[in-house]
Amino acid sequence: MHERLVPGATLGGYVVERHLARGGMADVYLARDRASGAHVALKVIAADVEVVQRELEHEARAATCVRHPNVAATIAAGVDAGRAFLVMEHVDGVSVRDLLGALTRVVVPIAVRLHVVAGAARGLDAAHEARDARGAPLGLVHRDVSPSNLLLARSGEVRVIDFGIAKTRERATQTRLGVLKGKLSYMSPEQAAGARLDARSDLFSLGIVLHELLSERKLFAAASPAELRRLVVRAEIPPLPAHVPAPIAELVAAMLQRDPASRPASAREIAETLERALRGDEAAQLAPIVDALVDGRAHEDALYDAATRIDELD
Repeated sequence: MHERLVPGATLGGYVVERHLARGGMADVYLARDRASGAHVALKVIAADVEVVQRELEHEARAATCVRHPNVAATIAAGVDAGRAFLVMEHVDGVSVRDLLGALTRVVVPIAVRLHVVAGAARGLDAAHEARDARGAPLGLVHRDVSPSNLLLARSGEVRVIDFGIAKTRERATQTRLGVLKGKLSYMSPEQAAGARLDARSDLFSLGIVLHELLSERKLFAAASPAELRRLVVRAEIPPLPAHVPAPIAELVAAMLQRDPASRPASAREIAETLERALRGDEAAQLAPIVDALVDGRAHEDALYDAATRIDELD
């Protein structure tokens, strides 16, 4: 794995300002475009360049076909100084993972939680319905719908990010069955089994996120990958709290059907069902919650940086 980039480092014409997050395969930085001065999210892949370069190029090409307010735009992909990177729209805010972690100490109305998933469903629908320059359906499947890949902007709007392991229908035919990509606790049963996927797999994953937002607990948790896979494929889905409206509980149950044919027909159908339960002011309600979470994270980052400097002095 490459060493973390320091503020002031440059990569492909972008100047690193600070580290934002680290995942299993990448570091994400807030960076500035030297040409335009615009802020971007710079995702640097911690893997062999030759292995990931084609995947990055695919992500950039596929993402340019997905233009929607609920999808963070992908700007460019490239390789510089032996590092493969992806340049994305910077979303000033937090992730749904941050929101889930705050539910025990922050009041978040149910309608606001539904707004979050409705926005994600709208973004996924745009990806699922995307077409290439000739108008042919791409058959795009995200394959990693999870709380860390759903961002909440300070405006209260939702953005789906990270199509890094997404597959078009054409590329899916070139992928070996049995190869798992994505976060196991948010996979559909067919994905956990290594089967060929379509858009309905993303609906199951989004159903896990919605269940967790409403229940305030992890849906699938286990001590080993094998046990986690077993839970995803076979475990009984626990009921939601009694205060969840019946139509919403029914929607979650449909999204979490093990048989893909029994799930909702599309992400658009999910969004429309959720939106019928909304009043229209949920983004405004979510905005101050995101502000508070961003401010709290900035304070934690400052403490971490101070502790790091003290360690370096020692």
